[in-house]
Parts: sequence; C-alpha cells; structure tokens
Amino acid sequence: MQGPAMTRRSTRFLTAALLLAVLLLTIGTTHAANSPGSLSTECPQAKDSTTFTFQGHRLTETPDITNPELRLANAALSAHCLDWVESFIQRYRVTFPDDYRLFFLKTRQQWIIFNAPYAQSFAESVLQSHPDFTSAKVLLASMALEYHDLTTAARWLREIEQEQPDDLWAYIDRLRIAAQLAPTKELLATLQAIVSDERFPETARQQAAQTARYEMLGLSQQQRDAVFAEQMKSKPSDADCTLADQAINIIELRLDPKAGVDLIEKYLHKHNPCAATPLLHTVLAEAWLWQAAKLSPIADKSNAALIAKARKELDGDFTPVAQRIAWRTFLNPVLPLIEGAVDPRQTDERGQTVLCNALLALNPDSLAAELERGADPSAPCDHDTPVHGLLFMAATDKVAERQQILRLLLQHGAAVESLDFCASPDNGDCHKVLLPILQEFQNQRQPTRKSI
Repeated sequence: MQGPAMTRRSTRFLTAALLLAVLLLTIGTTHAANSPGSLSTECPQAKDSTTFTFQGHRLTETPDITNPELRLANAALSAHCLDWVESFIQRYRVTFPDDYRLFFLKTRQQWIIFNAPYAQSFAESVLQSHPDFTSAKVLLASMALEYHDLTTAARWLREIEQEQPDDLWAYIDRLRIAAQLAPTKELLATLQAIVSDERFPETARQQAAQTARYEMLGLSQQQRDAVFAEQMKSKPSDADCTLADQAINIIELRLDPKAGVDLIEKYLHKHNPCAATPLLHTVLAEAWLWQAAKLSPIADKSNAALIAKARKELDGDFTPVAQRIAWRTFLNPVLPLIEGAVDPRQTDERGQTVLCNALLALNPDSLAAELERGADPSAPCDHDTPVHGLLFMAATDKVAERQQILRLLLQHGAAVESLDFCASPDNGDCHKVLLPILQEFQNQRQPTRKSI
C-alpha cells in the first residue's frame, strides 16, 4: 500500500449546532455517493482485502482502520481511482470531521502523486496528535525504504511489531529489508509465492515482484526473469506497464532488441491496457529499427521489412522513437532510418520537442537531425532559447558535445547571446569552451550588421 499526505483541516471551532446541520444535510448523499455500489461502478477493480494466514503469519491490511467506507476508499487508491478518492475525501471529512484516519488516505494520495515530502511531513504531524495510529507509522516505514533509509525503516518496524503484529505492509517491508541485507533462496521463494497469491492486494504482489527483481541482492538474470514471468502469469492490472519495464531492460540494457521484440509480441494485447501501452508500441518499433540499422546504416532492401513493421506499429509517425533516441546515444544509428517521419514541432508528455531533449541529453547527432528536419533553433526549451539553456547548463564534462551543439545551433541561425555571462570565469567553463565559438559567430555576423 505504497502511497502518501495532506493539510489538516481544523474543526475545533465548529459549533455543535453547525455540525448537526451539516450532518443532516450531507449524511444521505454522502452514504449514497460512497456506497459500494457507486464504487463498483466508478472503480470496479477496487476490492478491500481480507485477513488471511500466509506461511504462519496472520496478515491484515491497515488493521486499525475498520470503517468499511475508508477501507474501500483505500482499495480505490491502490487501484489508482484518484478522482473518486478525492471526491470521497471531500465528502467524508464534512460528515466525519474528527475522524483522523481519513488523513491516512490523503497521505497515501499525496505519495502516489509523487508529493513524498508533503506526505511524510503530514504522516508525522498526524502521529503527533495520535501517537497510537500505527498505520501512519507503516507509511513512514515504507517511505523510508523508498529513500533507502533502512535504519529508520527498521526502527519504525520494530515499533509496529509491538503494536500491530498482523500488519500486512509491515510484513512486506520487513521482507524488503531482508532482501537487501540477508537474501536467501527461501526469501526469494516467499516473494514469488506472494506474487502468485491472489489473497494479497495487487499492490503488495507488485511490491514483492519489485523487491525480488530490483532490491534483492545476488539474484541471477534468469531468476529475475522468472519473477517477471510469475508476475505476468498472475495477470496484473498493470501488465503492460510491467511488460514495458522488462522489454526496455532487455532491449536497452542487455542490448538484445530481438529478444525484446519476442517478449512484447508474446504478451502484448493479452492484458488490459495501461498507461505504458503506447510506450510498448514505441519500444517495439524502436527494437525493429535497431535491428534494421544493424543490417544496413541506410534504408535499403536488406532492412525494408523491419522498417515497414516499425512504421506500421506507429502509424507512420516515428516522433516517439526520435524522442527516445535523443536520450540514448547508442540508438543514434537508427536516425537515418526515420527520416521523413518525424515532426520537429511535436512535444512529449513534458512539453519538450525532440530538439529540446537532444539538447538536455547533449546528443549532437540527434540535435543535428532535428535541425535538418527544419526544427527552429531558437524555439524555447523550458522558456529558454536552446543557446541560452546550453550556456547556463551546469556541466563540466562532455565538452566536445557541448561545443558541437552550440556550433550547430548558431550555424542554423540561432542568435548569439549571453556573451557577458559566458565570459565570466565565475560561470563554470563557459569562458573556456563555449565563449570562443560565440565570438567566432559574433565576428562573422558583424560585417552584415555594419552594412545594414
């Protein structure tokens, strides 16, 4: 149950009469809106977990939260039905303003949306008022593990063991620590058993798989792949996300695009789509193009079939592949194969064009390809011109790449700017490695200015 925090809403000054009026006005609509029927319609995958025994351990998720509505809302959080949960929180806290357990949901919500510092501070503040709220301590233990702070996590877990020995997530977190400090074959078998045991909440099974694949020391690649296969066998709701992660590992870290293609084709379309499903299609096209580039550096008869497969996979638009190449210089050989099928104005989910990503990644080959496609060398990247962004980049390495990128931008018409900044020795190595190029182009353009 990994997730996160919120600001506390004070209710101390509500009069009894006002509270009663609020209750009378909202109790009917609140219970109707938050009934299991509404949840089953808006978030059918949310199911409250039960108490069960696993390998001699009696386990319950959040045993100190007994309110059925709160438990169902917590299950909806795990299912990432965030809009429904936010609506539930707003209604519930009007009806039950003093139920501090509601803020467990808000803490998890903030953690899930990557607001971890806020989540942590809120969990700590709730404990100051309610030091016996053990589930908040479980969240703090899990957060400490995310920060790789095993000492703090262990301290919380010792306290939880005394107060709430049946807590499911405390059990999962103890396994995570053991995986990093004392990995054994028996522990791996336990984690694999959790992955395939549907009595565990799906989030717990996902965490067990993540622990085995990425946190457990000493595992062979074959053992990690076996955990992945167990995950896919259990048909998780985020199967495509799990598949994308494994496929990228095989293609880009093990440098085996063919094996990555085989894996994607084995599992794609056999599970419900998730946020990573479009990424899978991009990675599949990327792998085909990479294989094509190994056959020939240009598009010809030897690699035409592979390029055609990739083109069909992305409906003829190779811009998503170009976005990935920008950050992966080992894929630069693919660049000649995607000519004519990339939109230099299209942006990714962060609002960045391929040129901007090539600049940030210091990939001159990718940037040069974009400029040749007609990308604007002065179009803003994070509200800065590319030249300005490059000069202000906090970098002391990749000197040749930075020099080549600056020269490319200026050759394609970008303005010479920030000369004074770059000339100052207080601003890194700009005066040594980039200022001479700026001055060269300034001098080249000066006669034109004089003649005008």
